[in-house]
Amino acid sequence: MDGFEVCYNFFKNPPGQSLSAFLGIVAFFFKAKMQMGRRVHFEFNSIRVEPNTKLYQIALKDGFIRGGEDLLYPVYYTNPGTRYIEKIFNVALRLKGK
Repeated sequence: MDGFEVCYNFFKNPPGQSLSAFLGIVAFFFKAKMQMGRRVHFEFNSIRVEPNTKLYQIALKDGFIRGGEDLLYPVYYTNPGTRYIEKIFNVALRLKGK
């Protein structure tokens, strides 16, 4: 089993995020780390809002952006109903030095 690594990529707080889904990701993270140790890596990122996408429509509906807003400078979406999840991830990542 030496020689291979696995990387998982997740969005920190996407549309539709719930506390139970977040806890499921956390449980998966710890289980994978216990089983694979340093061979497993995780990336947690925010979703960039891009024009003419479903996320753009969601961000408009949620009041996250305004219609016609210039998105050349990145705007990152976080689910307003579970904004605390984004904050938890950001604190954890800062503690990890990222």
